[in-house]
Parts: sequence; structure tokens; C-alpha cells
Amino acid sequence: MSLAPPLAAPRGIDKRLVLAGLLLAAVAFAFWTGSRYPSLDNKAMMAGDAEITGLAFDRVVEVAPDAPVLTRIGANSVNWAYTNKQ
Repeated sequence: MSLAPPLAAPRGIDKRLVLAGLLLAAVAFAFWTGSRYPSLDNKAMMAGDAEITGLAFDRVVEVAPDAPVLTRIGANSVNWAYTNKQ
């Protein structure tokens, strides 16, 4: 004789999961359309014809093009963080 509980019948899609997914999609849409895209547009207009190096408009750390890869990654990360600070 087995003491294992009987197997439950498969259920449909969990409504809470669908609701959470829809809510997440709505929040992401509101963030990107209400905050992020306008901010990127403003930043692009302010930059104008500025020279873009790596991922940044501003240069806090200068690095030679022939520097080691980790040095260039570190410098670009610092410059990117400085450009995107708010």
C-alpha cells in the first residue's frame, strides 16, 4: 500500500501569472515611453556634434587606443557612468 498523495489533475494557466505578466509589461512600457526615450532624445540633442568615444559623450578618463583590453573597458565604463549620472 502506498502512502503517496494522489496526483492532482492538470490545471489551466494560472491567472495570477498572466496578471503579473501584464502588469510587468505595462510598467516597462510606461517607463520606456514616459521616461527613457524622452531622456535619450534630450541627451542626443544636447550632444549635437560632440565626439562620442565608446559609449560616452564625456571623457573623464583618457585611454590610448592601443591600451590593454581591460584598461579600455574600465575607462569606457567610467566615462559611460559619468555621462549617465543623474
